[in-house]
Amino acid sequence: MIKISSKMGPSNLVDIGGGLVILKEFTVEFDAEDIDTDTEASMKVYWDSEHFTYEIAELKLTRAGDQQLNGSLLRALPIQAMLRAAISRAIQFKVPAESGFELRHIAISDAEAKRLSKQGPKPETLDWVARIYKTARIKLMPPTQYVGSFFEIPHRTASHWIKLARDRGHLTD
Repeated sequence: MIKISSKMGPSNLVDIGGGLVILKEFTVEFDAEDIDTDTEASMKVYWDSEHFTYEIAELKLTRAGDQQLNGSLLRALPIQAMLRAAISRAIQFKVPAESGFELRHIAISDAEAKRLSKQGPKPETLDWVARIYKTARIKLMPPTQYVGSFFEIPHRTASHWIKLARDRGHLTD
C-alpha cells in the first residue's frame, strides 16, 4: 500500500489554480508489492515551482529477504511510475465548505467524464480540461494525450479544447 505523509497546514500547500492544491513536500512509502520486488522504498519529494513539477530529493531502499541492492535492482525499479503514483495522491481539489474550503483527492466518475465529454467545450468541461491538463504537466505526461484519454476524445479535439480553455481563461500557465 502506498502511504503519504506530510506536514499539515497551509504552509505546505501550493494553490496552482483551477481549484487544484498540491503538497509542497511529502514523503511516500511503497511496500514491496507496490513496486513488484522484494524491496521496500520511500521517497522524499518536493515541489519545484520553476519547472512546474515534483522532484525526488531522496530515495531510500530497504532490502527484504535475499535480494541484493545492486545495479540490476535499481534499473528494474519503476521510479517514474512510483513518482507518478505519489503525485496522484499529492494533488487535491478545493471544494467549497462552510469554513472556506475542504481538500479532496481529484475524483471524477467515468459517467461524469462521459457527460462532460458529450456536452462539449462548455465552461464546466473546460474547467476540468484545465485541471486534467495541469495534472498531466505535473506528472510529466503529454497533456493533450492525457486530456484526450481522460475524456475519450480524439487528439485533435483534445488539442482544440485545451486551446479553448486557454482562450476563455480556464487554463493559465
